[in-house]
Amino acid sequence: MVGIVGEREEQPLLAAPSDVVGEPPGEQSARKARPQPPESPFHDLMEAAFASIADPARLMPTVQHSVRMVMDGAQTITPVLYLWDDDIAALRPIGSAEPALRPGEDVAGQAFARREVVVARSYSTWQHASHWAGNGSVRTAVAVPLLTAQHAVGALAVYSTRRRDWSARQIHELTLLGGKIAPALNAALLYLAAERRCLQAEGAQRRLAFLAEASLELARSLDYETIAVTAARLAVPTLADWCAVDRLDRDGTITLVAAAHVDPAKEERVWELRRRYPPSLDAPYGLPKVLRTGHAEVYSDVKDAWRLDAARDADHLRLMRVLGAGSSMHLPLTARGRILGAVTCVAAESGRRYGPEDLAFAEDFVSRCALALANAELYSAARMRSRAGGE
Repeated sequence: MVGIVGEREEQPLLAAPSDVVGEPPGEQSARKARPQPPESPFHDLMEAAFASIADPARLMPTVQHSVRMVMDGAQTITPVLYLWDDDIAALRPIGSAEPALRPGEDVAGQAFARREVVVARSYSTWQHASHWAGNGSVRTAVAVPLLTAQHAVGALAVYSTRRRDWSARQIHELTLLGGKIAPALNAALLYLAAERRCLQAEGAQRRLAFLAEASLELARSLDYETIAVTAARLAVPTLADWCAVDRLDRDGTITLVAAAHVDPAKEERVWELRRRYPPSLDAPYGLPKVLRTGHAEVYSDVKDAWRLDAARDADHLRLMRVLGAGSSMHLPLTARGRILGAVTCVAAESGRRYGPEDLAFAEDFVSRCALALANAELYSAARMRSRAGGE
């Protein structure tokens, strides 16, 4: 049920604060006795307009226009459309940089939690006021929940920089408008969810195709360095903007075997970096740690402060900044119970940030690389034994 706060007799989801004002109690029975105004052609037009928009972010201009018409075209009001986001358990504003709201926070959070209209006639002193109160410009605010037959999908809030006594007609019109927005918004969300599932399925197919091709390419040679070069080339750009393959020698030396970069001019910078500043196996993080532990490491957001801390001199810092790692993954090449080396995947120019899905994909790829390199080692050892026997 959608109604003015104080109109319902049953216990609300949140206790009604004293400064949330609804209709005067003396007018409730009279208002209930009066028939509500019928929906106007305007609402039919708005319903059609909302239904034609498949992207929630594109709803906002139409919402702003329709709210200002309902509120008599006032330019002193700011409508904000909030969408419930399960991932963060909060109301996320659409097309706005405003922070998310928890249920019960601000007029939108109150309307969403109570499932009814909430009016704060003296917003600047209202106990539930949130981000808008900080600038001191909002005087009055109202919010209506966005309800479908199954659940609440969000809330529509309207903030005014003038003290306003919104009429019953305006509140009713805003409620009707919310009733038109909610199903359109829900339909748009369902469409986006279906589209996301299709994209995920397409992405999974592309990953499987890549892994199948990688297996074939890695099996074309039994030479260790050739396989390492193939692995680095395959990783770019599908997995990384640049990639390095390192071998862990039995004496603990870390040797760069192959490198690839989306910008061929920068590939030499990778070799220069490793040649002039070889990593030490006892370093506490990154590649050395992975080679010691055999466990992958993901750095989703590489800070420049880390480069400053790790730089051995000005040239070292310059080279690291030229390569511009924004995110990185270090994955061990493990086969037959032994750590052969590691693959480093770095995101730079693309701006991507690695997450769990990227790590799972990279691990699948690197396991194929490790098996191919282990087979190359076995083949090399068998050839050496064969030559020794022939002598």
